[in-house]
Amino acid sequence: MGYIADHASESGKLRWRLVEIYFTSSVVARMTDATFRITWNGHDWLPQPLTVSQITNPVTGATCSLDVADADQYLFGFLSTYNGGIQCPVNIYTTEFAPGFTTNVPADVVQTFAGMIQSVTKNTAGTTDSVNIACGPPVLTTTINLPVRLITSFLRSSS
Repeated sequence: MGYIADHASESGKLRWRLVEIYFTSSVVARMTDATFRITWNGHDWLPQPLTVSQITNPVTGATCSLDVADADQYLFGFLSTYNGGIQCPVNIYTTEFAPGFTTNVPADVVQTFAGMIQSVTKNTAGTTDSVNIACGPPVLTTTINLPVRLITSFLRSSS
């Protein structure tokens, strides 16, 4: 399966989130809520004062929000250049490190969210500029209602 599934009941593991925002196919912001740089999938994920809200999965698609403190040093430039980030794809992963790890490469990584930015709220009033990013399901996610019909209505009577 993987380290996360195989060691689910063990204590002492360390978990962090990886967040990537695709502003274009070649301009990608990669952040982690860890206090150190994480290397995974051929990329470096930079430590940021980042909080990911609980990811919910309603019928219409998964949602979450990202709060990034001190965003003026990293995200504000991207958001200003790329239409505030609206409709940019967002991927969130959960990483897990074994107790006593000695490397910045996680033991396992699982994707926990795939969606897009729905809205962005910047806060520049305090001493530390921050941004809240609301994320929702991808554009192609749709909700459909299937007709409910008893199976017996499809079967022919044998009499």
